[in-house]
Amino acid sequence: SALLQAAASLGASKEEASSERFRLAVATALGELGALDPTRLDVALHKTQDEAASRCSVAVGSSPTQDSDMLGPLRQEDVRAPPWGDDDEDQTPSPRDKLVVAIVAEHLVSALHGDKVEDKAAYGIQELLRLLAGDDDEDSQESRRRQLPKWARKAFEQRNVHELVAPYASTDYVMKGKVKIKDKSDTNADRYGDDARQWAVRLAWDLCLRACSKTHAPVFRICRPMLTRCDSLAPFLLPYLVADVAITGGSAGEAFVARELRAAVEVGKDPVILQLVFDLRSTIESWKDACSRLELKHRKPPSHRGRIQKPFGLQCFTHETTNQTTEASPKFSAVLEALPHSRLADAAARAHADARAVLSYELDAKAPHEAWRKRQPKGKEYNDGADGWLP
Repeated sequence: SALLQAAASLGASKEEASSERFRLAVATALGELGALDPTRLDVALHKTQDEAASRCSVAVGSSPTQDSDMLGPLRQEDVRAPPWGDDDEDQTPSPRDKLVVAIVAEHLVSALHGDKVEDKAAYGIQELLRLLAGDDDEDSQESRRRQLPKWARKAFEQRNVHELVAPYASTDYVMKGKVKIKDKSDTNADRYGDDARQWAVRLAWDLCLRACSKTHAPVFRICRPMLTRCDSLAPFLLPYLVADVAITGGSAGEAFVARELRAAVEVGKDPVILQLVFDLRSTIESWKDACSRLELKHRKPPSHRGRIQKPFGLQCFTHETTNQTTEASPKFSAVLEALPHSRLADAAARAHADARAVLSYELDAKAPHEAWRKRQPKGKEYNDGADGWLP
């Protein structure tokens, strides 16, 4: 460790370095030097080959993985929040704005002092602050100071990053060039199945190009250049990108998402890929349940003339060009159908994640019974458990 290296340079033995007295002296010396800037710390994703190989035993199990750069964002509360608010009404701040604050504070700020990514991070923060300030014109490059809303300044201050991001409210960086969607015969899992970082980055890159929602697609396009440099950004955005493309991308977007996720489970060799897919499925499943309840609440009966009312659509999934909205719960169901528990169980068994495999096999066996229970009118009066599980 760094403490042992410091002890060796000072001529102290390993036993002395482990003592409380030595640790206190080192802490006191660091205090005299001053606080360390967390944005200047460089955390590498790929370490030694032995450490990378050891991930297999924990990455798809029930215990947390050591690959914090990739899996850490998926355990944070922000990524579990759906991209819509309560009753999908106009709110301040909106769910999109909350997501923007999380992206800036938790991901882009940490990349500001990197040797190769400073310009891209600065451009990303500048453009995201522009969205927070209410400037939705992506092609506007006029140099002016953007006034952040009071809630945004407070949110950045609570995360101790306001002084770092505030100067970018008046910058005018420009990024030239546009990237077009390329049709590929193979999937990202076919090419990057042995590298979880490359798989997550390339999949998120492709999804950013296909996103077309009115509210969130501009955010994804701004974040796209940073995906290859900020390891934590791609897994953080994956659930949002999958939902956006599957719901607003039409049949082509839905087919692309299903094909990529199915290939990740069948072809992916890195166990971290499987863990990312498991976490992604859990998030989509919780969003589907919340969306179904919201759609049921707003469902309107047929008119007196027998006409079927227009289905309720979430504002966050409004198409940016057609302004059309559709019911999102069937699209969520299609994503889940591409990742059945039986297929996930087989993949977990191949990765020697026995606990995860048993859980998935159990969920697969209980699914027909749970579906039957939901159709019954009496529910809790049955003696086989009110939660729908087998006795």
